[in-house]
Amino acid sequence: MSELEHWRSAARPGESYLAFETEQAVPAANVAALIAALDRDYRSLSGGRVLIVTDLHTGSLFLAFADAVAKWSSLAKDAVEYLKAAEAIAKLVGAIRGAAEQSKRHPAAIRGRRPGFRVVREIVKIAAETGAAVEVNHKLPDGEELSVRLGAQEAREIQAAANEPLPPQAPELQRLTAPDLKKLAAPGLTPADHADAIEAALGPAPAGSEVQRALEAILAVLDRLGLRAIFDDIARELVARGRSDLAQLILQVPPS
Repeated sequence: MSELEHWRSAARPGESYLAFETEQAVPAANVAALIAALDRDYRSLSGGRVLIVTDLHTGSLFLAFADAVAKWSSLAKDAVEYLKAAEAIAKLVGAIRGAAEQSKRHPAAIRGRRPGFRVVREIVKIAAETGAAVEVNHKLPDGEELSVRLGAQEAREIQAAANEPLPPQAPELQRLTAPDLKKLAAPGLTPADHADAIEAALGPAPAGSEVQRALEAILAVLDRLGLRAIFDDIARELVARGRSDLAQLILQVPPS
């Protein structure tokens, strides 16, 4: 059993870990930025709960983390408090997994502002620079696991999209010709898929006149495809992702 496999097997229910399998050393500044991103996203998602690092190994990189209450506090003896802590950690890992999966499908989505994307940006940076294969894992109290994996090549592709600047002229045109929008007419797409494409095309910028014009053009395409009936579902998806600004613009579209 390799060291990394040993560290993985030692993770306990209620704990989560990030494992980077790489032969290169990871700079301390990158590790610190990753931990800071985990802490910030966790506080945002959990209403201010405290995240702690429970284990850290190098030679590859393995970082385990948990809620402070679940790991160290005497309050962990209280079943209600323990469940709150477990749910909060699971929510963080779920957000990271969602952001990673979305970025794998639509690399430009890595610019997203929702909790989870900040952590994924740091994960992608480390993986792209060190050639690491990454696993994010959370062990639920019932033994079930939440997990997502990211390969080094996937990380490089996502990092390239994150580093690509938007041109200063006609940004709405650049967004509307992004490869993600070519998928709008594909059969079998769900409201979540359309929300992915909208976020990837518009980026993290708050709704303004340019974003509104771009979104209206996207909706016009969907309308021509006969998909006006799912506008409300797309709006709900965007609200769940923290983009109520875009959802509000969608809901303002008059019925046909």
